[in-house]
Amino acid sequence: MTFAIGGPDVAAFQLSGSTVQFRQVPDFERPADSNRDNVYNLTVTAQDSRGASSTADVTITVTNSKEGIAVTRIATGFTDPAAASFLVTRNLSNVATTGQIAIARTNGEIYDVDGATGARTLRVDIFAGRPRGRLLAMTFKGGASGFYSGLYAIGQEPGGRVFLQRYTVGSIEELEILPNGSAQVAASLFTGPANSGQGGNLYMTVSDESGTSAQDPASPLGKLIFLEEQDPFAGASVRPGFYIARIIGSGIRRSGGAGAFNGEILLSDQGGSFEQELTSFLPNARPLDFGWPGREGTRGIGANPPAAVNGPRLVYGFGNGPDQGTGIIYGGLYRGPIADLDNRFVFGDRSGTFWSVKFADLASGSLLGLPQLDRRTQDFVPTAGLIESPVAFAIDDQGRMFILDSDGELFRVDPA
Repeated sequence: MTFAIGGPDVAAFQLSGSTVQFRQVPDFERPADSNRDNVYNLTVTAQDSRGASSTADVTITVTNSKEGIAVTRIATGFTDPAAASFLVTRNLSNVATTGQIAIARTNGEIYDVDGATGARTLRVDIFAGRPRGRLLAMTFKGGASGFYSGLYAIGQEPGGRVFLQRYTVGSIEELEILPNGSAQVAASLFTGPANSGQGGNLYMTVSDESGTSAQDPASPLGKLIFLEEQDPFAGASVRPGFYIARIIGSGIRRSGGAGAFNGEILLSDQGGSFEQELTSFLPNARPLDFGWPGREGTRGIGANPPAAVNGPRLVYGFGNGPDQGTGIIYGGLYRGPIADLDNRFVFGDRSGTFWSVKFADLASGSLLGLPQLDRRTQDFVPTAGLIESPVAFAIDDQGRMFILDSDGELFRVDPA
């Protein structure tokens, strides 16, 4: 009796005598079957010495192990959530941790949230005393000097004006980004590497999903903006403790967040037709052109697309499949007690999919795609509740990772 194997997933198997086995140990997070659903389809043919044969279809299903990951719901009720951020509510010279994060709602309310219990306290309402608009983004910026430390938010008034505000214990300061009459936009707000250089490390992006202004140097739409610190001791001619907005990069469609990674800035951009992308670059690199509307990820758009100036570091496809997405959401580098996540960058997509990628791979400079990504969607199924569409990630000063879902649920990633 002799045996042979075939079928759409035959490349993942080998035949030794009458034994069929995987060529490599299967990995649920990196499926190798033809349609990447962890269901492997084979045909097995047996033939005797007289030439008679029989064929059978065989299905082999690989199931998931959560590998020590538990996702715990710690709070609900953050209706219409907008952002999540690291937060320090102590003196920056104090080495003790507080385990708090900040959660913002689109209506302008920002809460201090206890990362252990989920208890919340309203910190500020950015639209207090004015017509209520939309909170677009939020971040916390620390530093050795208190002049620029505090919680920052970007809001858009009903009339279209976009502004940046900083909230400290004693004051609120404001900077106009877009004038009254501007169309509705999305924005991200983040800190780059601590050693970015003169002028600080606070940045923001403004969306331009239509692509009409992303390459117009006179427009803030579709741009990366450096919020340059002003010298608080420069005299009366300079407003102490605040910023000048300088456009330093173009070609952004709609960022799903960004942050510091390995001495660089890692920026997400949400594609609308072809690819979602992460791009890394040095803060002082010039020129900075992320391609939109002539490019989306690695794909050129139109008959004569421009050459890539700042090409992506990681891409995956646009769509509703298990390895696709409709809007990348920037995550964070996990460094904690879960061995299978340690030293991996974890991120998600508003479609509800999660991935992780090894730090070394993301820092390598090579273009990454599905072969380098671990699909974590099943690992991140919570013990209670459901993560349907992540809005933001945050990591607290104890290294714990949090996920804010679009229905107002807040989750913490724990060791099982």
